[in-house]
Amino acid sequence: VGAHLPLARLPPVRGGGHRSGRMRRPIGTAAGAVDRSAGAGLYCGAFRRHTAHGGPQQMRILVVGGGGREHALVWKIAASPLVDKVYCAPGNAGIAELAECVDIGADEVLQLRRFARENRIDLTVVGPEAPLVKGLVDAFESCALRAFGPRQQAARLEGSKVFAKQLMRRHGIPTADFRVFNATDRAKAYLE
Repeated sequence: VGAHLPLARLPPVRGGGHRSGRMRRPIGTAAGAVDRSAGAGLYCGAFRRHTAHGGPQQMRILVVGGGGREHALVWKIAASPLVDKVYCAPGNAGIAELAECVDIGADEVLQLRRFARENRIDLTVVGPEAPLVKGLVDAFESCALRAFGPRQQAARLEGSKVFAKQLMRRHGIPTADFRVFNATDRAKAYLE
C-alpha cells in the first residue's frame, strides 16, 4: 500500500484510552512524516489530534465509495471510540444510517480533497480502485491530508490487468499465460 511501513517497524503507541490497555500500533498511512529514503512512504504515527489539555481528540473520517465494501468499512470505523464523525462520499441508503453521506462522486478527486480540507478530515479511507488509479492518495498527500490506499503508480497493478500481467512477465513473476487484443476478431481468431 502506498505510504505504508511494515507494522514490525512501527513504534508502539501507548494507551490513549484503548479498551484493552495493551500496546497499540498506529493504523493506516499518513502524509507529512519521514522515511522516504527507504522507499517506504510516509508515516505520521497515530491519527489523533490532541486537545489543549493533552487528551486525545476524536477523529473525523471520510470513507470514499458507495458499495458493500465501503458499508462494512463505515460500520467498523463508526464503532471505534476514537472516531467522532464519519462521512462517506457518495455513500448509499444503508451507509446513510451510519454516516453522513456527501454528494461527491468517488472519482471526483479534487472535490474530495476540497471537502477533506474544509471539514478537517483526519483520515480518508478509499474503497474503490477508480479514485486510487486517478491519484486520490497522491492528491491528498500533496496537501498534507492523510489517506489510506496505494498511490497512483501502485494502484495501476489493480487498475490495469494488462499492466499487471506485463509487469509480472517482465520480472519473472509466475502468472498464467495471456494475450492482449485490441480487436474482437483477432481475439476470436486466437481462440479458434
